[in-house]
Amino acid sequence: MVLSGIAADESSGKLYQRRARAALPLLVHQAHAGAMPISYEALASELCMPNPRNLNYVLGAIGITRHELSQKWNERIPLLEALVVNKATRLPGDGLQTLLFCGLVPDRENQERRYRKYRDCLTDIAVYANWERMLREVNLSLLVDGQDVVSAARRALGGEGAAHLELKSWVIQHPHFMGNVRPPGEPELKLASGDRLDVSFMTPTCWTGVEVKPEGCPDEDVRRGLFQVVKYEAVMRAELRAKGERCRVRVVLALGGTLPTSFRRTANALGVEVFENVGRDAVA
Repeated sequence: MVLSGIAADESSGKLYQRRARAALPLLVHQAHAGAMPISYEALASELCMPNPRNLNYVLGAIGITRHELSQKWNERIPLLEALVVNKATRLPGDGLQTLLFCGLVPDRENQERRYRKYRDCLTDIAVYANWERMLREVNLSLLVDGQDVVSAARRALGGEGAAHLELKSWVIQHPHFMGNVRPPGEPELKLASGDRLDVSFMTPTCWTGVEVKPEGCPDEDVRRGLFQVVKYEAVMRAELRAKGERCRVRVVLALGGTLPTSFRRTANALGVEVFENVGRDAVA
């Protein structure tokens, strides 16, 4: 099967198809970061495109490839291109809205239903397991950035360090820093996506996850933790929805040290709840 959406390589196809080839790994990166939407302007800037309006052709090419692979694999592939949104409405363009909101008139009465359907779409993107396979089909690979290299190196050297393990153990027995959460917690709970929560607390009304970063870990590892929180929350909500269960989901970032000032805006933008200096007296 010959795919007709994105360019076969960097030198073939029309300009928008070559741009689609450059955009696809960026969108997969966003999907792996918890399906965080990106504005047309931000994506155009990454692609060095002067006019964000031309992204309609680029995203259309990605959509064609996604549809063709969906037929080839005989499975539903979520609308990856829906990650690109209008900065004002925080929703995708008109073409994708037609697919997402079939039958929902864009009036005030349906506004919340539209945003709810879009949040469900983001969850589907976050938990989908075959994005890397999609890249391989078009001879592309995952983006490799600093934090991924750091994590891979750490795993190669023998997994989590003593400071991380000690802080995680403290969190399991002392969740009072988060408020009304009671011990004991469960370590290394595996999620349906294959990720693992550092610590999980489950009650009949709330499922709380904690991502732990000890004092002294690299700043980029802390930044990665912010995006892990977003991803884990989406996956946990999806798991509950798949089981037909209803309870509150909360995921927080617990730092043994302090949040670098340069990341505070990111934490606020993502809505991540960060606790600093956790267990310092006990763990020091």
